[in-house]
Amino acid sequence: MTGQSGDASNRVAERYDALVRMLGYETRTTFQTAQTMDERQVGNHIIRQAFTTIGIQGVFALEDGFPPSSLKPIVYLARAADGGALRALRKDVWSQGAAPFLLVVTPEKVELCNGFEPPSAPSQSLSFDPGGSSLPEALANFSAEHISSSITWSDLEVHRDSSVDKSLVDAIEALNDRARQKFPEFRDDRDLINALIGKFIYIYILIDRQILSVEWLSSRLRPRGYQEGLSFLRAVFAREQNDEEWTARAARSVFDIVDEAINGSVFGLTSTSIP
Repeated sequence: MTGQSGDASNRVAERYDALVRMLGYETRTTFQTAQTMDERQVGNHIIRQAFTTIGIQGVFALEDGFPPSSLKPIVYLARAADGGALRALRKDVWSQGAAPFLLVVTPEKVELCNGFEPPSAPSQSLSFDPGGSSLPEALANFSAEHISSSITWSDLEVHRDSSVDKSLVDAIEALNDRARQKFPEFRDDRDLINALIGKFIYIYILIDRQILSVEWLSSRLRPRGYQEGLSFLRAVFAREQNDEEWTARAARSVFDIVDEAINGSVFGLTSTSIP
C-alpha cells in the first residue's frame, strides 16, 4: 500500500510540474514557491501563509505597481491525492480570502476552483496531457501571458458574493435576528447577543487554527462541572451534527478557561449575563 501511495504522489507531482511549465509560470519572477520566497528574503505575508499554513505549492502573482512593490496573489496551485485533501485546501483558501483562483492537480484531473467560494461550491474538473504541447482553453486562460495581459479578467468573472467575509457577516446578522426572535426578553439587549456570538466565533477560530484542542480544554474543566463541560466541548468540536445537549453554565466554564489562558477577556460577559 505504501508503494502504491508513493507512486500516486509521484504521479501527481509530475502532473503538477508539467502544468506549471505549460502555463509558463516557472520563468516569471512573480511565480513564487516556498523556496523562492526564502531566497528573496522578502515577500507578502499572505503568500507566506499560503505556503506554511495552507499547503499551497505555487503562487502566480502580479506586482501592485506601488514602491516598494508588493505581490498580489492571483492563482494558487496545489496538489491533492484525494477528495479529502482537495476539500481541506478549498476550505483554507476560502478562509484566507486572498486569491481569486485555485488550481488543484489530482491524480486524474485539474480542479479549477473559485478561491472566494466555500468548499461546497462546484469546481470545474479539467483534463490535460502532461506530455502534450498545449492546454485546453479553460486552463490556457490561466497562463502567465493571459493573466499578465488581463485577457483572463475580461473572460472570467470573480464573484465575491460568497466570500468568507460576506458569509460571516450574513451569518452573524441572521443569528442575531434569530436570537432576538426566539428569546423576546433579549430583544433590546444587542450587546449581550453580539458578545455571545463573538465568543463562539472566537472559539471556533482558535479551534480551526488548531490553537485549542479538546484534550487541552477538558484537562482544565473543574471537577464539579466536568461532564457538563465535556458535553459542550463534544458539541463544539463535532465535525458533524451533534444532538448532545449542553448548558449555558457549561459554555461559560469553557469561555472562562480560554479567557484565563490569554490573560484577558475577549467579548467580555459579566457573571450574570448568561442566564
